[in-house]
Amino acid sequence: MATCALPENIVLCILTRLPVKSIARFKSVCKPWRHLFSTPEFLKSHQSQFSSDPKNQSLIVHRVYKNSSDTSFFNIESNAMNPSAIDYRNGDIVGCCNGLVCVNYGKVIVLLNPATMMFSRIAPSSLEGCGPLYTYERVSLGFGYDAEGNDFKVVRFFRLKENQKHESIAYEGVEVYSGNSGSWTTIGPGFWFRVLTGTSPLIVNGNPYWLAEVDQCLGDYLVCFDVRELVFRTVPISSFDLDLVDPLFVEWRGSLGVLVSTIDDDRWRGVKSLDVWVFDDGEQIWRKNRTFVGPCKLNVDLFLACSKNGRVVGKCPDGKLFMFDTETGFANVLFNGARQPKCVEVYPYAESLAYIKGMKPVGVATLGVVLTLMARDKCLFYGTWCLYFMAYVKGTAKMEERNKTRKMIDDGASK
Repeated sequence: MATCALPENIVLCILTRLPVKSIARFKSVCKPWRHLFSTPEFLKSHQSQFSSDPKNQSLIVHRVYKNSSDTSFFNIESNAMNPSAIDYRNGDIVGCCNGLVCVNYGKVIVLLNPATMMFSRIAPSSLEGCGPLYTYERVSLGFGYDAEGNDFKVVRFFRLKENQKHESIAYEGVEVYSGNSGSWTTIGPGFWFRVLTGTSPLIVNGNPYWLAEVDQCLGDYLVCFDVRELVFRTVPISSFDLDLVDPLFVEWRGSLGVLVSTIDDDRWRGVKSLDVWVFDDGEQIWRKNRTFVGPCKLNVDLFLACSKNGRVVGKCPDGKLFMFDTETGFANVLFNGARQPKCVEVYPYAESLAYIKGMKPVGVATLGVVLTLMARDKCLFYGTWCLYFMAYVKGTAKMEERNKTRKMIDDGASK
């Protein structure tokens, strides 16, 4: 019988285009493949071939209700909505980059890979335990990825308050966490500015952006943190009157962009027009990329995010989410929820094999975070502890039963 052996480069080309779940299954095929899938070269190739493909783009949809919340993954190409296997209800999503999700759980920051179900808890910095004289206060968070150095970064603005001087601010600064080194570094911002949001609302090419007040006399700017050079840069936004329009800053096909919409309030809140502006890094000016002239007869509350392929996600007043195609002007409702959420957050996401040293499976690593969080509420804490204890007892009983059965089989075989 004839055998067919594909060239190694063809096999590698096929493997880099497979979904993460398939890669996870194929790890058990042979030891060379298991080793291959963990090499930086394969991870980078898989990111460029699979994760960057517009057909593999998704959205993380986080909906907050009065007493609960839920998180789902929406695949843009297939229109499939799948509930998340990870519970985000006690945390705030800081951002998504290169397949990892940064989540802030109060005093605990974690990096999650929802596709591989791996998880890393970020170690606290030395400044957080600054002693009784000062109080450490976190001001804002950002998340990014240095593609050249293959390093995930968390950016944190903080201030130290003197406890004995009516909490007067003693020091303000910036800390940067490196996933490669597993440690925090304090840097100087380089110029005066004050961020206006608790988290970075935008990530472009791995660099987080904040809306900020720069030099009080100059007004509002976008401030970008270069994760490679570890420096801050400003982007002027004086072209847009923030008092008259409500721009949505987005990553527009690999560049910094902004969506400026005109809503018709006469009969319905339909989109009359939508302008897409792109920032020219070389000339430091905004250029209009395209304009959609409506009307789009869909009741619009606000726009939330933009996908990698240039489709805009928005929300209706009744909580429905829709996707708006800026080329055709066609809008389709993504899904209808049974309940109307208080707020909805949407984040562009693409699954990847991204990994940080020290990551653990979510089922194991979550225990420490859950217990830390649940300690705030004794009833919830003891309830969670009982659940884990019951699971432990059941697991131990099953293991003992297996051992007894195995011993009986071994004894019978020896006779």
